[in-house]
Amino acid sequence: MSSIALTIEHPLNDPEGKTVKILKILDYCSTLVFAFEAMAKIVAKGFAFNGPESYLREATNILDFIIVVPSVISCFPIEMELSIFKIIRMFRLLRPLRFIGKNENLKISIQALYVSLPAIASLFVIVLLIFLIFAIVAVNLFKGTGFYCDTSALTLDI
Repeated sequence: MSSIALTIEHPLNDPEGKTVKILKILDYCSTLVFAFEAMAKIVAKGFAFNGPESYLREATNILDFIIVVPSVISCFPIEMELSIFKIIRMFRLLRPLRFIGKNENLKISIQALYVSLPAIASLFVIVLLIFLIFAIVAVNLFKGTGFYCDTSALTLDI
């Protein structure tokens, strides 16, 4: 629900329109649900110093906390429209990442992607070198033959 609401939200929407009001209500509801879940985990496990099972000792819970706190802060009505509050609202885009922590297969896929990043980076460098070689060859072959525009074939009948 939160991800769908984020995809519908657009900065050019009318601020007084029905769509914006509905999206704001959905944002408040999803923030409330996420905050309640985080608070329940904090009460059950302890915040940080209650042993190895504490809330902030797991990476997925740290990500949850980083997402929930700015969402809760953005729900409070603030008189000044500062750019920092707009930046805080951008943290809502991380909400779909919470799904990775709940699904073990997605965790494995993300870990495999993370492990393969160095190989992908070296392959990207090789592809860029090949593009550079083709660009140099193309510049040498064409040698400025496209420096003019021939419009003699185009005639306007007025």
